[in-house]
Amino acid sequence: MDTPTARTNIVDVRSRSGEQVNDLLTGARAAVMRTLPAVLANVLDRADDALFDFVQKSSSSLEQQEYFDTMRELRRQRGVIEQRFREQIGVSFAALGRGQPIVVRCAPQTETEADRGLSLVGADELDEQLAAEQLAGALERRHSGPLHVLDRKLAVLAKVDTLGPATNPAGPGHVVNALRVALEGIVPALPPRLVLYKIYERDVQTALTALYAELSRLLVDVTVADPAAAAQARRRDVPKSPKYPSQYADTSLPTDEGVSSGYASGGGGYGSGSGAGHATASHDIDELLPTLRALLNEYRAARQSSEPAGAARVPTMDVHGTVSTLSNLQSELPQAVRSAIDDPSASLSVLLKQEVLRRAEQMGLTGPQSRLDERGEESLELVGMLFDALLGQRNFEHGVRDQMARMVVPYAKASLLDQQMFAMKSHPARRLLNTVAEACDGNRGETTAERELLGRVEGTVDRLVSDFNEDLAIFSELDVELRSFFDQHKQRVELTERRATEAQRGKERLDEARAMANCELAAVMGGRNAPPAIEQFLTHYWTHHIAVVALRDGVESSRFKLARDAGDQLWSAFLGSENGAPRPIDLRDHLVRVLGSSGVTGVSADETVGAIEWVLQALRLGRVEAAHSRQLPAVDSAPATATEAATPAAVSVSVPEVVESAVTADEATVPAVEAPVVAEALAAYEPEDVERVKALQVGNWVEFIGADGTPQPAKLSWISPISSRLLFVNRRGMRLCASSAEELAEQIKQGKMVLRAADSAFERAMSQVLGKLRDATPAK
Repeated sequence: MDTPTARTNIVDVRSRSGEQVNDLLTGARAAVMRTLPAVLANVLDRADDALFDFVQKSSSSLEQQEYFDTMRELRRQRGVIEQRFREQIGVSFAALGRGQPIVVRCAPQTETEADRGLSLVGADELDEQLAAEQLAGALERRHSGPLHVLDRKLAVLAKVDTLGPATNPAGPGHVVNALRVALEGIVPALPPRLVLYKIYERDVQTALTALYAELSRLLVDVTVADPAAAAQARRRDVPKSPKYPSQYADTSLPTDEGVSSGYASGGGGYGSGSGAGHATASHDIDELLPTLRALLNEYRAARQSSEPAGAARVPTMDVHGTVSTLSNLQSELPQAVRSAIDDPSASLSVLLKQEVLRRAEQMGLTGPQSRLDERGEESLELVGMLFDALLGQRNFEHGVRDQMARMVVPYAKASLLDQQMFAMKSHPARRLLNTVAEACDGNRGETTAERELLGRVEGTVDRLVSDFNEDLAIFSELDVELRSFFDQHKQRVELTERRATEAQRGKERLDEARAMANCELAAVMGGRNAPPAIEQFLTHYWTHHIAVVALRDGVESSRFKLARDAGDQLWSAFLGSENGAPRPIDLRDHLVRVLGSSGVTGVSADETVGAIEWVLQALRLGRVEAAHSRQLPAVDSAPATATEAATPAAVSVSVPEVVESAVTADEATVPAVEAPVVAEALAAYEPEDVERVKALQVGNWVEFIGADGTPQPAKLSWISPISSRLLFVNRRGMRLCASSAEELAEQIKQGKMVLRAADSAFERAMSQVLGKLRDATPAK
């Protein structure tokens, strides 16, 4: 019970001293250190029995040995594991105390791009990362309520803007990452690690419930701002606008002082990727709104001037009546409005206003021939135009469009209750609409993950329609929940995208190395012909060898110099033998080393070296015809030519189109989208289009238009530092195409590619509404 005595104990953290704040953070850290290491100890106690069960079930001697090795290492290095676990928790809390929370992704530490070269993320690493992320996601969903409160309280204590799944040291991300760090290098095999994750999951679920309850009691005195209350207080303080009657004063454009708090500062939520943080007023105010309102007023005035001059003044319905009517329409959208979604010629604004007036008359709120008041007209016009533009600019399937149509009435009502939805970029209603649009854009439900995402969107719309009365807080709550799930979906897609990028990088590095090897070959031979055996060795084996060494060690390394010298010495030996010079130095070691890169060893290598020595000897003896008739022995593992050489196994380069371990079986059966066909001879393109393509940043989205006119969203994933080609992936992170800026400019000229604006769906739709109003407003 919230008694006056109890309320006096609630003290704003800003009134506390720095020592008191540190004590609270120390207490939270101590609670976590008491709970989680105990969970780990219990896991290690039970690991022997669980792993031995898997030994008995396994039919593979290799897997059995992995389980036995893990059991031995867990017993031998238990102290190290527990120490690492505690240290990782301590590091996370120490970083939070400094106001620099650590971001975790449950992924192994990777080298920098420069150091990584052509190495790819292994399948075991991807599987472990997915298992860790799924475990963190399950913990997050189960404890989302307490975590939301805990995030905000710890953020206040640490004086940071927001905390979330990846930054809260007591959150699921850090809880799972601590286990991963503790086991790293000690349990190298994947199956035993996954067993330990499963045991950990069962124990930590219950432990976190008790831990979060304890932290809630510990931090009970820490209060955080209520965004909804702040917004209402701000609206009460906004001066009345002379543009509107007094009853509309709370909807006028907010002042700079008002914007700096409220939605802008309270918009973040657990798992939200779109919270505004502490946005400044200049960044949070949508600058389009004043122009949009002015044009809308001119548009409506021009339309009203066309009415008969002597028309009688008709009664108007006030805001309360309009809100009541919209509430009546909310549960079941009229068919006339739903049909406008798929009819480009229909105006959603007109149909929505007509339906509101018709239903209001049925409810007895107004009589025939009535109209909406000024505020109602403006709100329904804006919302109708917004959804018309939104559905026209995005690639939504029919089922998704139907769900979007159901959101029209709730958004019309939200606009009437608070027109800051159009004024503030961080308004929760805008964030929710942007999240829904992003989740559904181009989503055809072709995979299990995509269908599950569409199901979450449908559930979000169901809750909005059924639960929204006049409390705008539901928009923030729904956005937090949907964004949290969508972020997990995107993390899985990013794994596939990362592998596609690695594959493209490897392919380009390999192509560059092969081109360099052919240049070295041309420099050595100088356009001269040589006996087939020597020419075959240089073009097949030597160029392959120096490409491998260049990829592995770099062109500045001593190994590369030795590799290049091998070709130079063989060519010098050929020229000398051709001129009758004495037998050259022994080349056997050089030749054997070159052959080893192509897998030619043992007897095969001896036969190949023997053939080359025979040719050189024949040349010294003047038997030119015999030397030119001798071929190298056939070897199955030898590459065909320098430009067609197989990827060196020693460099571990592969170019898969899809990472099977990062997608479901359902997704793996979906064929990859073919890249746009680019003619060998580029058609004319506009230089400004080339510059627009070059201005794209990694993460930007474009659209490729198929032969049937269907747009395919594509994300710029990587720009090659070697060829400057741009790699695009589809919504599932799979490679779509890799093209030059000129090729893409040609696609733009042919109408096969469209560059998307960088703004969110809401802002882009408002810009389109602005353009339509400018076109429709008579010139003065």
